[in-house]
Parts: sequence; C-alpha cells; structure tokens
Amino acid sequence: MTKYFYYIFSLIKNFFFSKKIFYVIEYVKWANYNDAINLKKFFKKNLIITNEIHGIKNSIIHVGTHYKLFDKKGFKNIDQTNKLIVFWPHFDRKNYISSFLKKNISKIYKINTCSLKTKTELIKFGIPGRKILYTPLSFDKKIFYNIKEKKKIELKEKYSIPKNKLILGSFVKDGVGFEKGNIAKKIKNPQMLIKSLKKLKYKQDLFFVLSGPARGYLKNELKKLNINYFHKHCSSPNELAELYRLVDITIINSNLEGGPYSLLESLASGVPVISTKVGMATEVIKNNYNGYLLNINDHRLLTIKIHQLIKNREKIKLLKMNSIKSARPYSIENVGVKYYKKIYELN
Repeated sequence: MTKYFYYIFSLIKNFFFSKKIFYVIEYVKWANYNDAINLKKFFKKNLIITNEIHGIKNSIIHVGTHYKLFDKKGFKNIDQTNKLIVFWPHFDRKNYISSFLKKNISKIYKINTCSLKTKTELIKFGIPGRKILYTPLSFDKKIFYNIKEKKKIELKEKYSIPKNKLILGSFVKDGVGFEKGNIAKKIKNPQMLIKSLKKLKYKQDLFFVLSGPARGYLKNELKKLNINYFHKHCSSPNELAELYRLVDITIINSNLEGGPYSLLESLASGVPVISTKVGMATEVIKNNYNGYLLNINDHRLLTIKIHQLIKNREKIKLLKMNSIKSARPYSIENVGVKYYKKIYELN
C-alpha cells in the first residue's frame, strides 16, 4: 500500500470518529507498531490506529511516532479539544527531536515512557516530572508463551536447528536501513556481541537464530567466525513466536533501548535474557534469576556468561522457569489497565 492510500484512509477515520483514543504511528512497522496493536486488542473499538493527526477532535491523541508531530512549518496545529499524549521510549540528547519536544512541551498534555531509566533522564533534561507517566511495554500472552519440550524438538526439526548446541537469539534490528543492513547501527552495537564471540573458546557449540530486516552486519561477522545461524524476516507475530521457542538464551547488546520488545517476548516464551543495562531490562532482569545484566560494551563479561551457560545446561532450565514468571506482569491484560487508569484517565 502506498503512503497516499494510508494518508487518505487515515483522514477518513479521523473525521469519521470522535471521542476515541487515536494511536498515531508511522507507515513503516517500527517497534511502536506493537504498542498500537496490543492496545487495540485491549481497548478494541475504542482505540483507532491512524497515520495522521489532522482531522481529529474531542479525543485522546497518543502519538507513537515523534515525526508525526511536526512538518516543515514546525509543530503541527492540533485541535485544542484533544488531549495530546506523546510516547517517548528512550532518550537521546543528540537527536534533534529531543530538543524539539522539550521546546514544545507546553502543547503536550503528558509524556508516556516505558522505562524508569528514561523517566529519570527526561527529568534531568528539563522535562517536568509532573508531565511524565511511566507505563511499561506489553506482550500478547496468546501469541508469546512457552511450549512443551516435545513441541520444541518438532520446531527445531522444522527449521533444521541443531539439538546439541547452545541456541542464542538476536531479535533486535542492528543494521542501518531496512534492506541488507551490512553497516552496523551504532546505538544497537552488534560489535559488542562480535567482540565477545571472538574471545570465546567454544564457538563450535553455538548456533544463532536471527529475525527482522537489516541483519547483514551480524550475519557476515558470524560467517567469518564459522558460527552457523538461521535468519527469518517474519511476516507475523506468530512466526516470530516460533523463533523464540527455538532459542535457549536471547542476547540484547544495545547502547539504547526503550524496551526492547524482544525482552518481554523472550521471557514470556520461557527464554532467559542477557542484556546490557538499557530500557526496561534494568527493571525486569534479575541477575542469576531470569538472565544477566551487563554494562554497555562489556563484551568480556558477555563472553564469560555465554561460556558458563555452554557448560551448565541445568542452569538454563532454572533461568527458563523464572523467565516465564517474571513476564506475567507485562501482559497486555495487566498493562492495559494501567493505560486505562494512568495514561488515558478513563476511570
């Protein structure tokens, strides 16, 4: 579908409906598309997913994509009968959008962030604390859940995944652009993972499962290290859910995140997570319980943790059980109630 189609279709919806919640996103299905979909499942017909702000009146406008707030003339003219809420998942001082939002904060009713870390950073940046509301990301427990070992073996056979290796998952887009992604994206820092793997003695005991677009950099580096992998650009959440079930450990090596979604989706699928101290990971991951937290760029400790788990598969079983428990508070059924009461103030 073309952008022109989305634009016309969105305008029709915006003018037709009122007294609703409008979740505004970009055309491209970025991570915040998950927010829109999950909230739609909770609020059903009371929430409208749209690509444009123009034409909305007497409603709650929840902007998931910052770029939708401005045009060449500056901040868009939003009807004063609306309540404007802006989702700000992570903070990057260098990004011009941060200064833009700070300059126009008086026009925004509330900032919604999914990370306490981000909330602290925004306050330090000069965003009034009274303007910021914390509500975590969510996952759909009807899609992302653990399955019995017999079913996992069948899935591995379906995708030709080895049964005698430690299966590591990487589900964060870490290449530049949406095509091959042969250039590493700095804030996602796949270089940290590669540095870690280079120092590992037991490379032959590893196998990777990758998802999403722009994974070229990581794939090329894994080939150089003679580490095999399976990569699939999933067309639906159900396909992605299958990939999580193939994995023993998910690795998040980013410098900057709001969540990410792979954190919650992994845990809900019974997959422990080794993550840098970014986004929600600092709130959800407990060392030696459902995974491990690392300082950004600490590739040496990542090497140690991977080595330990290669040698101790029983430890992985314990981490898996705890992972499922730790994900439960973040189901859309639980998080949706917080949006209802705290963000949209509908009670």
